[in-house]
Amino acid sequence: MLILSDKLGSFYPVKESDLLSDQTGYQNGQNTPTKLPDYVWKFYAYRGLTGLAYGIYLPIWILLLLDRGLNMATIGLFSAVMNFSMFALEVPTGIVADKISRKWSVCLGLIFQGIFFLVIVTTTNNILVLVGGFISFGLGETLRSGADSALLYDSMKSDGREAAFHKTIGNSFSLLFLGMFSGNIFCGVIVRYAGLSGPYWAALIIFFLTATLPAMIKEPPLLEEARINEKALTFKDQASSYLAHLKTSFRFMGRSSQLIFLVFINLVIVRMFIQLLFYFSQPYLKSFAYSAEQISYFFAIFSVITALFAKFSAAIKKNLGGKERRALLLIILIGAVSLFLFVNAPIGLIVVLACIGLNLSQGLFLPFMQDMSRVTLIPHV
Repeated sequence: MLILSDKLGSFYPVKESDLLSDQTGYQNGQNTPTKLPDYVWKFYAYRGLTGLAYGIYLPIWILLLLDRGLNMATIGLFSAVMNFSMFALEVPTGIVADKISRKWSVCLGLIFQGIFFLVIVTTTNNILVLVGGFISFGLGETLRSGADSALLYDSMKSDGREAAFHKTIGNSFSLLFLGMFSGNIFCGVIVRYAGLSGPYWAALIIFFLTATLPAMIKEPPLLEEARINEKALTFKDQASSYLAHLKTSFRFMGRSSQLIFLVFINLVIVRMFIQLLFYFSQPYLKSFAYSAEQISYFFAIFSVITALFAKFSAAIKKNLGGKERRALLLIILIGAVSLFLFVNAPIGLIVVLACIGLNLSQGLFLPFMQDMSRVTLIPHV
């Protein structure tokens, strides 16, 4: 169940003054700074609480499924179904956000993701219901994907604050990471007193409560005007346009050796290093007699490592002479050594250190991949 791949991005530092003081940007071109609007506060709360929910359940999500009698092969199959549902539902959910409502798309996404947790904690061996739960999570992820940031940008644009969007979205990512770190800590406490199902119940409640926040954001008038004035397109037309765009993208990628290289590196590093952590770190750490509570605290450390090295990825690249190849070799070397230690660790401490190395590699890789993709794509645009 790959959640982090599309949602994290780079780590941005956030200061209390950034959140409590006046927002940069001006109201409709005026020279007087304006106060932070309500929709920004609600978006900050939405991002922070979503991160908290992720942080609470992620450290033990595999452990609970194993405890319910599932094996790793079945979990992998369920996750594959979920990821396929995300791919298949990307177009229809995008149409929901663009033609109906972005805020309600985000709200429904949170509710469908909350349903996943409800299914897991109340179902033990009904395969069809469990598959439906995973599809529900995938549907929720696609309903929220892109719609939340688009809602924020359109709200800021209609308010004359679009110049402050980058800073605002950066602050929201900081709150996401802070929420995840806090959730990792809370997970350990909840597991101690409520068992493995406790974090799932907590995440369920948080997702349902968080769904009320985007519902309270008033969609900007420009969205309504655009929907009234735009040329009506049927679902079939929009789906055909998407498939044509997808075909063009593959054709374009096939003519660029650099893009093929980027895709290959992304698949190798993401699937080998990051996915290894996501699926196998929890049961592997447990095999060395670490408790679920201890694993939760380890995940808090892993979150900090990933965030810090994502933050300083550009500085590390600069110290390597600004060469993409050097930075990429460093990332692969750290990941490969950590992977070797992870697989051949004689004691649990080595596994923990290997996980730190893999998270370090992940933190360096995410912003590096985005920047390298930008540099590669711009000459072709």
